[in-house]
Amino acid sequence: MPEPRKESLATREEHQKYVTQWKNEPFVSLGPGLKFHVVTAERMTAIFTELEPNAMVPYHKHEPEQLLIVTGGDGEQVLYGKRFPVKPGDVMVVPGNEEHALYVGPKGINTIEVFSPPRRDYEAKLAEAKKQLKK
Repeated sequence: MPEPRKESLATREEHQKYVTQWKNEPFVSLGPGLKFHVVTAERMTAIFTELEPNAMVPYHKHEPEQLLIVTGGDGEQVLYGKRFPVKPGDVMVVPGNEEHALYVGPKGINTIEVFSPPRRDYEAKLAEAKKQLKK
């Protein structure tokens, strides 16, 4: 039999401070077929992508290290001039400051991507998307 829970339940205010529904955050776009939700913390950023079939995330690089976690669909992550096929369940590490790209497969791809240190550019895009919703 499990031990009874001793801890008190978080208040509504405490819950709102630490728990968010990522789907409630507005979409941010990087271009045609490339949209995602952003959640930020003090020392990391996470994005939840919904990339359209056959889209491409262009070659780019950024300081933060990146974990790419594939949750649906498939594609090919390009790193060091090589294509790495990725499918649901795969986790790929993309070192910071390394040029990379993503070719999205014919079914699209959904990923969770975690960056550390935080992607301040994505935080700014999120702030702008929230501002646009208030208009």
